[in-house]
Amino acid sequence: MTDNLIDKFFCFSLLSDCARTSFLLERAGWTELPTCCENGNFRGMQCRRGLCYCVDCNGNQQEMEKNEAVKDELDCDDTCSMCMKHQ
Repeated sequence: MTDNLIDKFFCFSLLSDCARTSFLLERAGWTELPTCCENGNFRGMQCRRGLCYCVDCNGNQQEMEKNEAVKDELDCDDTCSMCMKHQ
C-alpha cells in the first residue's frame, strides 16, 4: 500500500504546472480548467467565463482581461511554454 502511494506521489511530482493545476482542480470538482499545451505547460492565453488574459509559465495573469470576442487584441507570449500561439 505504501509503495502505491509513493508511486502516485512520484508521478504527481513529475507533472508540469498546468497539468498539476488541472488535475487538482478537476479532483476538487471544478469544471473550468486551464488550457494546457501537449507538454503540460500553460498556454500563453487562458479564457474563463467569457474573459481571456495572458499568463506566464506558472499560470499567473500578466495583462488585463479582455472579452473573449476581442481576445485577438491580446499579445500573449508563448515562448516559455514552448507552444504554438492560439489561432
